[in-house]
Amino acid sequence: MRCFNFIKNMEKLPPKTNLQNYTMVPHLQGLLSYFINSEKQMSLLYSESIKNFFINGYIPESEEFNNPEKLKDMVDISMPANWLLARIWLDLVQLKTISEKTNVSLEQSFEFFLDYFEPKTAQTLINCGTIANKYFIKDLNDSNWTKEIEKIPTKEEREVFKKNYSIDTLLSSEIRILAWIYKELFNKDYKIKKYEHI
Repeated sequence: MRCFNFIKNMEKLPPKTNLQNYTMVPHLQGLLSYFINSEKQMSLLYSESIKNFFINGYIPESEEFNNPEKLKDMVDISMPANWLLARIWLDLVQLKTISEKTNVSLEQSFEFFLDYFEPKTAQTLINCGTIANKYFIKDLNDSNWTKEIEKIPTKEEREVFKKNYSIDTLLSSEIRILAWIYKELFNKDYKIKKYEHI
């Protein structure tokens, strides 16, 4: 039954994004929900490990324009998926504003933004991946995640791992959704730039 439900969810397509709905919160909720339910990496937003790390302050730094704290009186941002939804909405509003008030197109705004944020995930992935490989850390998306973390012998390395694991999960999910919206709006894939130095 569980397998059948997963296959059924995979057949369902994400809500269609267009220039009329890409900044609408209900549309973004549907999009985020689709990817959380369809992709293992993004399902981590509902995992106990990420919830725990998030509650304990392991959150990516935000720019002034996309800081979900600005919305905390209007929206519950106490959980990772809600925080991410608020941040993506703020990202999109900023990109729309830039394209409306300057001679930079919306497509260029998306590309500049993704070019700026995408390398940040590369470093967090390297940081947590190095420690995970060193201590044979397995999947943290199950009930044994605390035992996996205990494999890391020093408090300093545990902190580095938790911070980078949480930040990587949130940032890569943010970039995934923005890259999908880019693809839908401009009918092409966002091309990740090659960086020699991270």
